[in-house]
Amino acid sequence: MGPDVSAPRAVYEEYWEQVCPPERRTHLKVSQVHQELGLDNGSEGSDIMGGWVDKISKMPDNCIEIDDAHIFDYGTIGTPPILSVWPELAKSPILKKFSWSPLVLNAVARNLPRIMGVSASQIPKHLDTASTTVAPHDSMILGLVAIHLRRGDYDQHCEFLAKWGARFTGWNQFPEYHDMFVPPKGADGTTTPENLATYMKRCWPTKEQVIAKLDAVRQETVGGERLERVFILTNGDDEWVKDMKSALKGAGWKGVTTSKDIKLKKAEIEVDGAVDMQIAARAEVFVGNGVS
Repeated sequence: MGPDVSAPRAVYEEYWEQVCPPERRTHLKVSQVHQELGLDNGSEGSDIMGGWVDKISKMPDNCIEIDDAHIFDYGTIGTPPILSVWPELAKSPILKKFSWSPLVLNAVARNLPRIMGVSASQIPKHLDTASTTVAPHDSMILGLVAIHLRRGDYDQHCEFLAKWGARFTGWNQFPEYHDMFVPPKGADGTTTPENLATYMKRCWPTKEQVIAKLDAVRQETVGGERLERVFILTNGDDEWVKDMKSALKGAGWKGVTTSKDIKLKKAEIEVDGAVDMQIAARAEVFVGNGVS
């Protein structure tokens, strides 16, 4: 989308229903289009993207609804062919013109004292993200490690992924990354206790494994001695979060805060996931969950 394009990148559902009532819509089924284009789960992501762009751009219809499946299903997102989409995506307005909303930036700015363990008056001016003019590299929270520890029903999902030998998903598969994961071989809907343990360490780590991982991060990071504080992005229950925080403090981390410690106003609660992500993006180090 160049500067001469005025069309919005997205519209509200109510607007869609108004300008594109059911009788005006052209329906496309993913399975049929993929068959027409000669695409399958092994196709390169760039070929899938290019095929759909070419097809839709040649259609005179202006109300198109895609039915029955995702264009990029897990068979693509969970395998290396998805990486071929990245060069084009990296140049697109989706990333080139991305910015955080003031709602998110204000929520993070207000919670910085809690995350950094200082008073509001001690927060450096360059970390004031209430201003959208702050550059990302200027707003890094030095000394902070953010780690994503997904819980809830994820133990069952992690076991399912282990049984099928799933890889990391999406961009987590870039071979340049420092901490790659090669899933155990031979998964065909079943798994051995040894393979399951290997997978769970990367998907559903124990408190001891989290402590060991963060210790390794501190040892391997240039200037790692300044890493003193941890922010945990999590949906874990209160008791688990309490135990995890206690364990990390016992392991020598100066301060530990979590998603549950962040204080949000009513409107900000609706974007709490984005608030977590903005904090993680600004941390000096981020440890993610490659299958989440």
